[in-house]
Amino acid sequence: MKPLLMLIAPEKFRDIEYIVPRMFWEQMGIPVKTASLHTEAIGRFGYRVLPDFLLSEVVKDDFSALFLVGGAGCLVFQENKDAKMLTEYFISEKKPVGAICAFPQNLLVWGFLKGKKATGWNEDGVFEKMCISYGALYQNSSVVRDGQICTANGPLASEECAIEMGKMLLS
Repeated sequence: MKPLLMLIAPEKFRDIEYIVPRMFWEQMGIPVKTASLHTEAIGRFGYRVLPDFLLSEVVKDDFSALFLVGGAGCLVFQENKDAKMLTEYFISEKKPVGAICAFPQNLLVWGFLKGKKATGWNEDGVFEKMCISYGALYQNSSVVRDGQICTANGPLASEECAIEMGKMLLS
């Protein structure tokens, strides 16, 4: 099986949203690789990751799925053409795409959730309003799967999201 690719922000990614899904997938026998914008990434609580690839080096065909890790730092990708094109590739190829916490905001802005059910970090009510603005169907749930896209609302959904993505890959 080709590895799943996790994309993390260079700083302030949500540590648990990286660590927990990765451990679940590896235990399921799904290989995992990581990409970021820098050669080192530091999570909100100090977890350090040395990514396998820079985002600009990723060979899209080498991966079976894409998981977009949340946290405040992930909004750095909103204006990043490489991140958008990478996500667009996985969607167009009908490969599983997961996004957790704040990262679904990027999917909204990029237009990938229009007409789809989705969830994301909404403690401040912003995600629900963004769904209305960008034509997505907000769901007040921890994890939502619509086709090949799986969204999750935050750190407490890390396990559930990892399991759903694992099912998508292993089915």
